[in-house]
Amino acid sequence: MFLIVVIALLQLYCLLLMAFMAIYTVRHFLFTHNRALHDQRISYEDIIDSDLPFVTVMIPMHNEEAVAGNILELLGSEDFDKMQVEILAINDHSSDRTAAVIQNLAAKYPCITPLHRSSGLGSAQRGFEDRQRIGRYRIRCRLSSPQRDDSQLGFGL
Repeated sequence: MFLIVVIALLQLYCLLLMAFMAIYTVRHFLFTHNRALHDQRISYEDIIDSDLPFVTVMIPMHNEEAVAGNILELLGSEDFDKMQVEILAINDHSSDRTAAVIQNLAAKYPCITPLHRSSGLGSAQRGFEDRQRIGRYRIRCRLSSPQRDDSQLGFGL
């Protein structure tokens, strides 16, 4: 009689264990399916609801007609809150059509602010001193070779 009770309990334990493993397998299948086939939430999505600081991205350019249009087009078309970002395109004494490219894209994207330096000495880095900065954090982008196209610079990947 004792042996029959032990065998019955072991059978019940095995059935419960198999049911638990089956439920666990289905759960992980659903997680894997969701991860593989659906859009994933960005890891920092929880802070999106908080007050993010205003950011100024400063891009100094000197004779960058060959690359300025594509870079500003990519930055202007990015999916971010345009009220929280200012893209400051600094034209530093360019002798090519860099100023016209910047003006055209500034008209197309309100987050792009042109700054044309036609006087003063020094590099475009000194253009940062010519303007009162609004953003709390700044990102500097340096371009120095108008002979390259965007594929060589690694943009648009």
